[in-house]
This record gives sequence, C-alpha cells and structure tokens, in this order.
Amino acid sequence: MGIPFSESENQSAKRLVGIGVVLFLHLVIAYILMTSLATDFIKPVEKPVELQIIQDIEPPPPPPPKPEEKPPEPPKMDTITCCSKSKSSCSSNRCSHTFRSS
Repeated sequence: MGIPFSESENQSAKRLVGIGVVLFLHLVIAYILMTSLATDFIKPVEKPVELQIIQDIEPPPPPPPKPEEKPPEPPKMDTITCCSKSKSSCSSNRCSHTFRSS
C-alpha cells in the first residue's frame, strides 16, 4: 500500500541531485554567455568607401517595323476582244463584253 520509507528517501535524493545538476548547467551557460558578450570585438579597419555617379544609359531605339509583304498579284488572263461592239460581228462565245438585249 505505499512506498516503503527507504525507497521514498532514495527517490527524493535522486530528485535533489537532478535539480542540482540542472541548476549547475544553467549557471555555467549563463556565465559563458555573460563573459562572451562582455568582450569588445575589434573590427578591422575598413577602406573608405568610394562613390561614383553613374549616368543612366539610354536603351537603343526599337528597330523599325518590317514592311508588310504584299501578296503577289494574280496572273492576268488573256482576253479576247471583238473588233467592234456590234452583236453581229461578235460571233464567238469568248467575247469580253456583254450585250443587252433590247
């Protein structure tokens, strides 16, 4: 029904040792941080910074647009024309003009 007295005494001793170790580690870490942060670091001498004013470079103008290529003209067909525009003289069906019947 419970823990015997000798075992409970042993557990509390282990607990005190654990707390002591943790406290000691915290103190060591705090000491390391305090001493390392307290030192002054000497920076090496740097060369003076030289500034130069750089002017903007204008981009070249865009190339002129390419001229649009026109499609080639269709070939011209040879047409046969009649000598006169009279209906009687135009006997062939290949005449280039049309007549109206009145």
